[in-house]
Amino acid sequence: LVAGGLIGVLAQRLARRLCVHCRAQHTARAAELALLGLPQREVRAFAAVGCERCDGTGYRGRVAVSELLVVTPRMRERILRRAPADSLAEVARADGMVPMASDAWSKVHAGVTTLREVAPLLVQGALDTAACPACDATVRAGFNACPACGTVLRPRCGCGAKQDPAWRHCVRCGTARA
Repeated sequence: LVAGGLIGVLAQRLARRLCVHCRAQHTARAAELALLGLPQREVRAFAAVGCERCDGTGYRGRVAVSELLVVTPRMRERILRRAPADSLAEVARADGMVPMASDAWSKVHAGVTTLREVAPLLVQGALDTAACPACDATVRAGFNACPACGTVLRPRCGCGAKQDPAWRHCVRCGTARA
């Protein structure tokens, strides 16, 4: 994509658009949102119902969920230096890129589509960036500790292997967790 001398990359996914004639407002529970990596509070969302206008499906048409990465001079310089992917993502967000997961969430919140339709995009967004449970600072996937407050996010076993908090034993050496 080239526009106005700038180069960009557009990524998109299509989601079914809710039928505006029969969609039903409901409250998405905190537990349901937590599974998708979203803020753990109840929010207004919409569900597909079905009527004659949408042939009983609850959906009518499609909507694009997208993100546009514009290669700014700062981005170009990082690309030429072969900067790591997380550094490129950081520059992209600083230069105004709205991640696909954010666009998906805004469409759910506006009643354009449902959580179920964009769940994979929301989960991927949560994997890409998360919040520190102690101070809410943004932490990237793979961080072992929060850079803002030092909270340990991924503990390590005595053998040095990274451990998931849900695991009872180390996957490398089999040692039981305390």
